[in-house]
This record gives sequence, structure tokens and C-alpha cells, in this order.
Amino acid sequence: MQPCRLRVVSLLAVQPSPQPPSECRWSPDHESCANEEIRIAVVGLGGRGGVHIASFGGQKGVRIIAVCDPDRHRLSAAAKSVESRFKYRPDEVVDVRKLMERKDSDAISVATMQHWHALPTIWACQTGRHVYVEKPLAHFIWEGRQMVNAARKHGRLVQVGTQYRSVSAYAMMAQWLREGHLGKIQYATCLANKPRQSIGKHTEPLPIPPTLDYDFWCGPARKEPVYRDRLQYDCSFTWNMGDGESCNQGVHEVDVARWILGDAGLPRRTMSVGGRFIVNDAGDVWKLEQTPRPWSSDEQVGSAIGSLFHVYREQGYSTKQTDS
Repeated sequence: MQPCRLRVVSLLAVQPSPQPPSECRWSPDHESCANEEIRIAVVGLGGRGGVHIASFGGQKGVRIIAVCDPDRHRLSAAAKSVESRFKYRPDEVVDVRKLMERKDSDAISVATMQHWHALPTIWACQTGRHVYVEKPLAHFIWEGRQMVNAARKHGRLVQVGTQYRSVSAYAMMAQWLREGHLGKIQYATCLANKPRQSIGKHTEPLPIPPTLDYDFWCGPARKEPVYRDRLQYDCSFTWNMGDGESCNQGVHEVDVARWILGDAGLPRRTMSVGGRFIVNDAGDVWKLEQTPRPWSSDEQVGSAIGSLFHVYREQGYSTKQTDS
């Protein structure tokens, strides 16, 4: 973790809370408010932000009061999308800190890249708002803990976007496996063999579009020149802003495994082996990463994304696979 990032988040975490929105708004402790309109702001307007707009805006009793992104092109497009779908136009906000000064929102959804997950979540909790934040929870373990601390300190609801938890089929499967119908689970292996193209490699820095506040987009990450093909999203595959496939897709499979194993605590130890092979591009996060396994088979090699649960039965070992 860069020291500057640590200082920024730690200072914010101990600041006194500004005046929160009115407590008569929706909260788990106010059943009488359950029928009131829930006002939400969507922060981060890429692919997941568009899903958030469609999902939240399409629910009865929910109003998207603002959209927020340092990219003015995305900002305008998102506002037009809300207006076209739901027949009202939300406010357009470049600086997420301005959202926290407002008194007209009950919750925010955070669909930025992960290097921008911690700060809006902490700020929202400090100002009395509930949060839905995309996975992975944070860029670093330490700042993830500060997000949890902020939610608990200020009594806010914070949900992380590991969406399998909301799929009834997965809930039924988890219960069925925990009941021992296949035998005692010995261990789980998670797979995220997701095909990814090269992110490119240039000799000259990528021009920053004039519609983007690049300094604010970098936020707590280092402000560096970009040598890949695309500015947005592919920063997932740089250590400065991302964590690669293990946290981009693998977090879903690990979450299912932990769920079925009974939400086991943190591991006693971890080991990661990998590298970037085949492609020579501007990414520096490992493209191939795995933990050594004691077995292999043709069936497992064909798996793309999912979790394998290894159980012990009287007649020997068996494997149950869950596919994403």
C-alpha cells in the first residue's frame, strides 16, 4: 500500500460525521418509513454503473436523484439513460464529495473501479447513507477493514456485490451440501479460467480525453501515464488500480466456497503463484494465477468458472461442481 493512500483513508475514517440525512427516511429500525421513496445516487457509470441504474431505477419506490462520474461523457450519457427509461432526469455530479454535502439521498451505489471503493463508502457511512458497493470490496485489505469499521460505527447497511448470495438456487445448493448429502466436504477449489485479450502496449502514453478529470479519476491511486489500449476498465490489470482476475471474477467463486464451507474465517496462510504469459502488454497483474492442486482431470480442465467441492464418502472421494 502506498503511504499516501493510507494517510488519506485513515484521516477520513476519524473525521467527525457531518449532519446525516433525516432519520425519518428508510432504515431497518423505522418500519413506518418502509413505503417512502428511497433516494439513491449512482457513483461510477461504466458497465456495472449502467446495471445499477437499470436495477435500482426499475424498482417501485426508488428514485435515482443523482449520477456521479469524473468522466463528463459518461455522466451525460447516464443522465440521458435515466431520463429515457424513467421519465425524470437526475443531477449530474463530477465530484463524489459534493454528493456527501447533500441532504436529499438515503443511499449510494458504488460501481467505480476498486481503487475508488473505500472512500465513497466511508464518506457515505459518515454522512448517514446506506451503501451498495461492487466487488471486490476494496483494493487493499486494510482499507476494507476501515469500510467495515465505518459501517458499524455509524450503523449503516453496506452490501457488497457478491450477487450469488441473492440467487435462490445457490442458497438451496449451499444448504443441501452443508446437510451432508454428498458426504463431508474436505476442501474446495475455485476456478476462474476467464478468457482475456491483451490490453495492449504502447510506446507513447494514451491521450486523456478532455471530458475526463484524470486527476480525480485516479483519486487515491498514483497518477501515471497510460500505455494500454483503453483507459477505462483495463486498469483492473495493473497493481496501481486493480487486482487482476483473482479479485475481479475469482471473488465470486471464493465467496460461494466460503458460504458452503460455513463462512470460515480468514485463512491461516495463503500462497499465490503466477505471472503474465503469452501476451506482452502493459498489464503487470498476473494473468495466470493459481494455487497448486494435488489432482487434475480432463473434466476439471474444461471448467471455465465455478467452484469444486471435494467430499469424503465411504467409498472414497467425490467432486461436486458449481458453475457460474
